[in-house]
Amino acid sequence: ARTAIQRLLERLCGDRAALVVFAGEAFLAAPLTRDHTAVSRALDVASPDVVSEQGSNLGEAIKLARAGFDRASQGPRA
Repeated sequence: ARTAIQRLLERLCGDRAALVVFAGEAFLAAPLTRDHTAVSRALDVASPDVVSEQGSNLGEAIKLARAGFDRASQGPRA
């Protein structure tokens, strides 16, 4: 997954990216930014140990990701 995310960051060409880390709970490891180096650094330190509650709560991660978007900005969001 780490390699796939790094490849995605390389292809974004100025688009904003964020990183949500999750297991049983979710947290924002890197906020939405055009600074892909910052997101990459957050990815480097992400590990299963940084999430205290184990599991796989994808729904919580999606909710947190959606909350990170600026509602006033125009354009597609993924």
